[in-house]
Amino acid sequence: MVDMTATFNVTCTRMPGYGKPYFYVKMIDSDNGWPPRADNYRLKSKPVKNNEHINFLSINETIRDYWPTCQLYKRSLHEDGRQVCFIAISVKCAGNGPCAYKLQIEQNGFNNKYIHSAYDTTNFYPTPPGPVISQDFTNGQIEYGKVKYYYFPLDMYDERRPLIMLNKTQIYGQGPNGDSMLIVNFQANVSEQRNDQTNFTKWAYPTVNTTKAYSRVGSVDWPDLIDPSICSIESSCKIEENTKGCALIIGVVGITEGVTSSYRIKSFHGSNKLIKNIPLSIERTEDREKVVVRNN
Repeated sequence: MVDMTATFNVTCTRMPGYGKPYFYVKMIDSDNGWPPRADNYRLKSKPVKNNEHINFLSINETIRDYWPTCQLYKRSLHEDGRQVCFIAISVKCAGNGPCAYKLQIEQNGFNNKYIHSAYDTTNFYPTPPGPVISQDFTNGQIEYGKVKYYYFPLDMYDERRPLIMLNKTQIYGQGPNGDSMLIVNFQANVSEQRNDQTNFTKWAYPTVNTTKAYSRVGSVDWPDLIDPSICSIESSCKIEENTKGCALIIGVVGITEGVTSSYRIKSFHGSNKLIKNIPLSIERTEDREKVVVRNN
């Protein structure tokens, strides 16, 4: 969540003829709390009937505030990769048979299906960006000339530079996959305090024409990487003495005309960009040659 005061709508759509799904909901932190279960939940939907297909729950600020961190912070994802006050959902089937369903969470008051143009527009319509979670892939797809936005909080005082990787993998279909690219802006004063008035609707969302940095390797077979330097983080984030937080505002742009681009985006924390906080052992060239000789 990027707005702790918002209302979120959870919809579970049953595939016709495939069971009767229902779901449990509660708030947890990534380092505190367990997923909801039958004996530990905040909200519970009712199983759909044979002639119904949709379960729906609305989760507002008052409902969420029973969880302590929901009262303190403005957004869920933090600079150290920790997630606080996020909506955890468990789906269960009534009876003994299997279920097929589609689960969707949308923030109330926004057109959550709106797709932004990758180029400057006179009337920009801000929508809640998705989080880029450390060490986890987030899947997506984007059409040519369009952009999807994500955010990644930065620790301005951590000298271990972050890394954003865009893996252009066919996920949602078959056949050729379209190419895509990364565009990035820095956003200072992404405050963690809930009572701060600056929110995601006022962030500096990049476009192809206004991006602070970009990565475009020109091949769907190669990943795009954004690896900001310490100098760029300091100059863009520490714009005043008491800057309250900073983030990368990331856009994934579809750049293959007539073809949808599937992708996986991932962030890395820590000094090692490949395996979190685990050093890699790389043999020297002469050591590898000795192994080859012995094997022969």
